[in-house]
Amino acid sequence: MKKWIVAISAMLFAVTQCFAQEQTKQQKAEALVKKAAAYIKEKGKDVALKEFNDPKGKFVDGEFYIFAYTMKNICLALPSKPAQVGKDLTDITDADGKPFFLDFHKVLDSKAGSGWVDYKWNNPITKKIQDKSSYLMKIDGQDLYIGCGFYK
Repeated sequence: MKKWIVAISAMLFAVTQCFAQEQTKQQKAEALVKKAAAYIKEKGKDVALKEFNDPKGKFVDGEFYIFAYTMKNICLALPSKPAQVGKDLTDITDADGKPFFLDFHKVLDSKAGSGWVDYKWNNPITKKIQDKSSYLMKIDGQDLYIGCGFYK
């Protein structure tokens, strides 16, 4: 009986740790988006986009990076895939065929103008398709939205 209680306690601890780690990732992604929004306001769109596209810049930290699109889904910044910059990605789907840009716009068009979207995406570090959750924010007064996600 004691071994059973110890095993269950260990499992509960592991689950709690995973949940805490995901919460931390959510907080980190959201904080990076807010920092990027402030940077746009301070430095301007052009300077900010140059910084967002720099794979060694201050808006890239491992799996965390800022991406930016026009409201018509033209890629403006994507340091993990620079070849996508300038392209219309509206019709891109995730690994399950989900047109996640539609979900992006549901969030962006909401009263808050920001929020979370889940989809499956290629992790540039592991090179594997993984569940991803991204925090998005519409930038007021600009034809622009930014985001940052993390892999689960």
